[in-house]
Amino acid sequence: MVTIKPNLQQDAAPTRGLLQNSDEVISPGAYTTEDLLTTPAPQTAILSPDRIHAFSVVDQWDARQDKMTRSVYCLSLASTVAAPPVQLFQSSPAEASEIFWMSNDSIAYLSDVSLYRISITQAGKGEAEREHLLDFPVGVKPSSLKYEPTSGVLGFIGMVWDDGSFENVAKKDEAWEKRGHTGIVWDDWPIRVWDTWRMPGKVYTLGLVRLKKKTGAFAGYIEAPKFVNILAGTGLTFDIPVGPSPGCFDLCSTHVAVGCRASHVDYKYLRTDVYLLPLDLSSSSKKLQHLNPEEHAHIKNLKFSPNGKKLAWLQTTIEEHYVEEWVLLVHGMQVGGSSERWTANWDRFPISVTWSPDSGSFYLLVEIEGRYLPCHLVHPGRRPKPLYLDRMTHSIDPLTTTSLLLSISSLNCPMNAFILDLTNTEAATGDENELSPRRMHMITDWSSKHIAGRINEMRPEKFWFEGDEGWRVMGWAVKPKGWKESDAERGKVWPMAFFIHGGPQSAHSDEWKTGWNLALFASQGYFVIAINPTGSTGYGKEFTHRLKGEWAGRPFKDLVAGYRAALNLFPEIDPQRTAALGASYGGFMANWINGHNVFGFKAIVCHDGIFDTTSGHYVSDVPWFEPSFVGIFGNSGPESAYIREVEPDEFRLGMEYAPTGHSWWQRKVSLADELILLTYREDYRLVESQGTAAFNALQEQGVPSRFLYFPDEGHQVEKRSNRLRWNFEVFRWMEEWIGRGKDQK
Repeated sequence: MVTIKPNLQQDAAPTRGLLQNSDEVISPGAYTTEDLLTTPAPQTAILSPDRIHAFSVVDQWDARQDKMTRSVYCLSLASTVAAPPVQLFQSSPAEASEIFWMSNDSIAYLSDVSLYRISITQAGKGEAEREHLLDFPVGVKPSSLKYEPTSGVLGFIGMVWDDGSFENVAKKDEAWEKRGHTGIVWDDWPIRVWDTWRMPGKVYTLGLVRLKKKTGAFAGYIEAPKFVNILAGTGLTFDIPVGPSPGCFDLCSTHVAVGCRASHVDYKYLRTDVYLLPLDLSSSSKKLQHLNPEEHAHIKNLKFSPNGKKLAWLQTTIEEHYVEEWVLLVHGMQVGGSSERWTANWDRFPISVTWSPDSGSFYLLVEIEGRYLPCHLVHPGRRPKPLYLDRMTHSIDPLTTTSLLLSISSLNCPMNAFILDLTNTEAATGDENELSPRRMHMITDWSSKHIAGRINEMRPEKFWFEGDEGWRVMGWAVKPKGWKESDAERGKVWPMAFFIHGGPQSAHSDEWKTGWNLALFASQGYFVIAINPTGSTGYGKEFTHRLKGEWAGRPFKDLVAGYRAALNLFPEIDPQRTAALGASYGGFMANWINGHNVFGFKAIVCHDGIFDTTSGHYVSDVPWFEPSFVGIFGNSGPESAYIREVEPDEFRLGMEYAPTGHSWWQRKVSLADELILLTYREDYRLVESQGTAAFNALQEQGVPSRFLYFPDEGHQVEKRSNRLRWNFEVFRWMEEWIGRGKDQK
């Protein structure tokens, strides 16, 4: 049985007035790749300490000059009267990064190694004058800056060599470059992660520096700043080459909390523990308090409560790390304080945590059915209360006890800032899983003039169908530009673009993306279908768990069922003109489908896909990853509950799920599909040889195929100019084999 789940009202009428921030108005027509990549790209709004202002960072790419410009705006949240954002300054992203609030009326940012401060009181009075605060030592590469105003301490993640000194980094970097050869020697893993090679002897650590004041105001340094490696001598480091996440540490007026890996724990176990240290820059002795020694866990989102009396974090056991079973823990900071689990018996999992101003409850973002939804959790063990059920919420901050600042995007609209009024207690619609839209005040509108209404109608629709073993599975449908209700009756049909997400523990979601933007494909005349099969997140623990050992089993069967359900539900889809597109795990599935094409796809797009599971495992930067799903290549160890000795059936399973072991890949079948492969040199997750091997196999058998290669990209295409070419080649390939909608040129 296939059913459509109705959408909530998408466009709540703004009561504060729209803030149109783009002067350029684009004429109506198809929304193109260049339009997508030049659309303003805002980040989440960051709330000031007094909750009266926020700053918003908006990047925009100039395609002609291949140049990205960053604009930083101040938003006023003090009243319900519409007030346009005021630009504080403009620069390139490299010249203004790591922006944070220093006080109620000033922000700071990093430009190369220099830290600057700007007062928001200068907003609207011309280009704001910046004040130089300090310079970080060269080579440290500071990131994840956090400021604690009571103590005046700034925390940061930075790189050091094995002596632990920030001041010696530049000297040791130079010695390394002049070592007389280019060889690099490793005695342990990882050798490389994501798109970066690990430098032996150089690690990430947590640094602290005190920002001094002169006559009550920041005025640069009277004397040279002292940068303290707070983890020196503790045996704790952040040693992953790409650096830890911003939520790996937090500061309060008395303590530092850090989540990192102890030196005795092997990299493959993923274990990170929570440690507490005094916020003392003068003492050489480290009074290290281990808060969760009995847990074999992975940690993120460390946050002290506003009153400094509690510490919260999200934790998942390493056995289930890629099941994303995140549990919220709260630790009392009093002497002998213990930790309490707040969300242990819940089938949905928070992905971020924000304290309430009174330190008594939490505002969570929870992934539910393809959306991140804001929720309020008042008591441990209770279910959080959903506050808004539409679109994708990226950040949540309480303004008052009855209002929240949200940053929200949707599949057809970039991120904007909203105020959610909680005083409107409108009754539910009748469906226990839905709420009526609350009163939403739109604070910013960064992109509507640029988009000019060309993708407004391309809202995703949910549809449900029966998947493998009777499980209910959800998919998204996005109708193409020019679609009409009468298309099926008039015999008008559209080509289908069928998307398969990566992860595999991930989901197609109702959010704005510049890569794999489903609305862009719909604008180009494709009827878009995107299934969230077994293993997808946001549908409960068991639905995700069912993926293990089933990479090409249950998810594949769900995709087949979803494909057929879409054809039955939407007769205006032309079954003779369909294409599959997948990246990462979706790329693995694209290769798998090419040997098991029960769908009848006429074209396949494979981005960073596994071709051979054996070699793919051993050359990957995350060799512990595949065993947790396929169940092969295991190893026993004291903390390896999820990495087991290899059973014969498990090894067989790994070989069985290798695309190379099937169908025409071994010349057993003469039929094949036209396939374009997209591969990148700096992708160390699914290395370039996986793509070249698949391309060689296709060419050897005379199968129409194309190979797109970027020597300067990793697992994801980051450079806008390369994304432009990526989309050009993908659309060119699809048009060659399945065409476009009749209304599209």
